[in-house]
Amino acid sequence: MSDYETRFDAALSELEVAGIWRSNAHPPYVWVMRSVGLHPRLPHYLPFWRAALGQGVFFGAFWGLIMYATTWGPQNMPMGVMLVSSVIAGAFFGLFMALYYKHCRRRYNLSDWEDLHRAPKGEFAA
Repeated sequence: MSDYETRFDAALSELEVAGIWRSNAHPPYVWVMRSVGLHPRLPHYLPFWRAALGQGVFFGAFWGLIMYATTWGPQNMPMGVMLVSSVIAGAFFGLFMALYYKHCRRRYNLSDWEDLHRAPKGEFAA
């Protein structure tokens, strides 16, 4: 098992022990990224700026597309207004999600990604 897989499994176990729901600990985008061969960290183990940027870009892009298809397009809203609205929505979403993950890391005393590994008895050692 690779170092990444060991850390990933240890992170999932640590989040489960902390009582964090599997759907929160292992969001669908992580599964998609892993299925195409990438090695993403679980969001609770990302640095603040990477969590904010990743969540914000993802949310802003998809929210903007949905809003365009359902509301903005039929209303013929100017492209600049759509882009600015999507960027602002993504920035706020990314910021608040990063704050949430930071709060969870502190509240549940989660390990740093670099410190994750399994102790011989299956307990966590940091």
